[in-house]
Amino acid sequence: MQWIHVTALAVFLAPYVGFVVRQCLYANFIVKNPESTIPVWEALFRYIWNGGVSWQEGFSMNFLSFGCFLFGLGYNMLYGVLLWKTKSLKLQQEASGLPALFSLSGGWGNARRIACWLF
Repeated sequence: MQWIHVTALAVFLAPYVGFVVRQCLYANFIVKNPESTIPVWEALFRYIWNGGVSWQEGFSMNFLSFGCFLFGLGYNMLYGVLLWKTKSLKLQQEASGLPALFSLSGGWGNARRIACWLF
């Protein structure tokens, strides 16, 4: 399951990392008209908000792509927390030689069920 999460995270981050890299490659560090420029963080926020379309023109929400962004962000955060917990329990078991005391009842079980449902 960890490779599924790593792949999902890479697919989720690829357009945003690519956007930032492209903007940094084409950036002019000597600006003649500072009023017509925006910082990279604002350009990235516009890119996310607009769904990658017409981000140069300002804020214009694309509900479908922004919803997909929120879904991907929530899914990757939830799976990241579950993966961190799994790896820490595995390390604890390997270090001590004893089985880790853990139960999926309650919050961790609910998080796992939600993550499986989202997958």
